[in-house]
Formats: sequence, C-alpha cells, structure tokens
Amino acid sequence: MTDPSAQAVKTQSSTTGYTVQVLTDWPALAAIADEWEDLHARVGGYLFTSFDWLAAQQAAFGQTDRLHVVTLWKQGRLAAAAPLIETRQPVSKLAPRYRPATLATWQCDYTGFNEFLAEDAEAFDAIVIHLATRSDGRVINLELLTEDTKREHIEALFRRHGHVTRSYPQFVSTIMAAAHGWDAYLETRSRSFRKTLRKGDRALEEAGATLLVFDAPNGEILARTFDISQRSWKQKAGTGMAATHAHRVFATEIWTRFAARGDAFIAVLSTEACDFAFCFCVRLRGTWYGIWAEFDESFSHLSPGRTIIARSLQELFNRGPVARFDCMRKTHFTEVFGSSDYDITGLRAVPARSAARLLGDGEVFLRRLLAGRRLTGRKSWRRGDVIPPKEG
Repeated sequence: MTDPSAQAVKTQSSTTGYTVQVLTDWPALAAIADEWEDLHARVGGYLFTSFDWLAAQQAAFGQTDRLHVVTLWKQGRLAAAAPLIETRQPVSKLAPRYRPATLATWQCDYTGFNEFLAEDAEAFDAIVIHLATRSDGRVINLELLTEDTKREHIEALFRRHGHVTRSYPQFVSTIMAAAHGWDAYLETRSRSFRKTLRKGDRALEEAGATLLVFDAPNGEILARTFDISQRSWKQKAGTGMAATHAHRVFATEIWTRFAARGDAFIAVLSTEACDFAFCFCVRLRGTWYGIWAEFDESFSHLSPGRTIIARSLQELFNRGPVARFDCMRKTHFTEVFGSSDYDITGLRAVPARSAARLLGDGEVFLRRLLAGRRLTGRKSWRRGDVIPPKEG
C-alpha cells in the first residue's frame, strides 16, 4: 500500500476487519493510482470510476467541495473504495440557507453513475456499513444503476443501520448490445430506420461530405472538434465539449489518456468548406462509450446528429467486434440505435434520528405545499430547449 500524505488521510477504526482510510485531497488519491486501477480491473469497474476518468475530472473541474474518498485496506491491498465529496448546498437561490452536510457522488456533467468498487461481497458490505455508521449525521446522496441488485442491497444496509432512504429517477441511457458486424446490426433495426440511414447517406454524398477518423494522440483533431462544438446547440446550452475552458481541458485529458493506449476514437464529417459534425468515443474493457456527438447547426438539413452516430458505429464495427456501445444518455438521436435502456436512480439516505432528517422532511413538505415539487433528477437539455423550431 502506497502511503499518501498523512494530512489528507484519516485512518479510522473498523469492526469489519479492514483498515479504513478517508482521502480528502487529490494528491492523496493520486498516490494510490496503481492500487486503484488494480482494484478497478479486478472488479470490472465502469468508466466513471476508472482512475483516468477521475484524473481528467480533477484536472478540468477540480472540486468546489472537499474530497471524501473512502478506501478499505486488507493486508496492504486495496479491497474497496467509494469516490465521494463532502458538500453543503443552498436550498435555492432565493433561500440561500444551507442544507445539512452531505456525502455525495463525486462527478462532473458527463459522469454516468456512481458505484462502489469492492473485491468481494464482504468488502462491499463493509464499505456501505462504514458509510452508514461513520457518516457523523451526514446525508448520503448517490446515483446508482437502477437494475443493479447492489442498489437494493445498499438501500437495505442503510435502513438496517438506522437510515431513512428515498429513491428518485435521474435519467435514462441507451445501450447497443453486441452484434456480429454492421450488416448484422442493421438487420435488427426497423425498415424505416434503415431507409432513413440510406437517405442520410445520399444527402451526404450530394453535399460532398466525407468521414475522417482519428484514433491516435493528435492535438489538431481536438482543435477541430472544439470548433464544431462552438457551432452546436450544446454550446448555447452550456453542455458542449467546448462550452467552457474546463470542458475543453476535460476532453483533452480524456483524449490524451485513452488515445495513448488505442482506446479513443473521433470521427468527423467534413466538406471542402468545413468540418460540421463529430463523435468522440472511448473504450474500457470491451465497452465503447459515446461521450460527445455534436454538429454545426447550419448543417441540420443533413441530419448530422443521427448520421455521425451511424457512421461512427459502422467504422467501429469494421474495425472489430463491439461487445457493447453505451450512448451515455437516451435522446431522440440515440434511442433509435439502442437495443435496450438502463435507468439511473438517485438514492438519498438520512440518519433517522438526526437534525438532517427534520430539515429534509421540512424542505420536502414546503416544496410540495408551494409547488408540488419532489426530488428530481439531473436537468437533461434538449435541442428544442435552445433552438426555436424555425431555426431547426
């Protein structure tokens, strides 16, 4: 076990036979990068808890709140981990009184969901029980896979150790399951969908558009995608890849880290005049994740959103087997490609006998009384939110 900075590591006792260390700054987490990646590989973790993703997130966004990364060690080996932050949020802009201290998922706008990394069931239970019994009255906010049986188990453990829990929907993502080649995949799609793709291909041909593919570290291609992103509706929504300096840093970090080992892919649609659409994907253990797909609004008559996704998938299929493609979010562009969906559920756990519960119950009552509002998921921007129909 690497020994990170003592000031940023709080060693806590545990009744489960593990040594518990809580890391409270990035250097302390960076010091155990090798152990983190080893655990992540052993448990088959998802993209959003890989060290490369967390490092890119830290480089771009840092954290306005303090890190609270819980790690469990056994005989010098990292056995479980949970990347969280400690935060206090205002009730609203109009009522800037702060909610109780909360341990929440450490994430950025592009994070899909949270997970606990644990080498076995014993370690998994131990890290959840530690959070339930050593949170010092703080609220726990997580975002978890809805269909994962571990989510129900997590909720049951919190309740067993004196917490009241609430679940609420966050968002839906679309995935494309394995298929043996592009042609075989198309056979699983509807006739109208295949017709739409053929129509799009003809429109691109008439416009003189070509597909360019990049899969090696290259700063030039990032500059080209940033230029496209600044001409997309997502730029106006503030969610695009180039929306802010921090977003550009995040994309650069992701590209540099994953392309260096052949696990990143950018496809660009281009005419002689300019580039007008791109799709940016990364791969982790057989799953491709489509992080960004953006296009120049002035080319909307070519259906560039749907077309760039289709062309990217076709190129990936031509390069080899695609075990799974995760579209990250379900939209009207991505849902037609998916073979199934998965839901992300928010889980809030509050100590039953605490001031936090009283304050939380009071806030929920007031929201229902004044506006009928309940706990809701993340805001999902749609093109129609920022582009009037006459411009689309």
